[in-house]
Amino acid sequence: MKYYTACIFDLDGTLTDSKEGIVHSIEYALTRLGIVETDRNRLTKFIGPPLLESFRRVYGLDDAEAKHAVEFYREYFANKGIFENRVYN
Repeated sequence: MKYYTACIFDLDGTLTDSKEGIVHSIEYALTRLGIVETDRNRLTKFIGPPLLESFRRVYGLDDAEAKHAVEFYREYFANKGIFENRVYN
């Protein structure tokens, strides 16, 4: 019999809805870059694909701008966004 010391499972999008934290993190990053987005539904396009790619594709950012956007995203997400999720009912 095998014994394991750890169990890894996917919370994000499987057991919890992390949309709110992701959207708030994207809004924070855009604000830091001076970009105003009034359509929150547009931000759901970021859920799933790589952030760097999404910032370039959705907002036409160049590589340096997109890297800054990801840094700002992570800054917010690490402190607040990670806690802005709900367990699915």
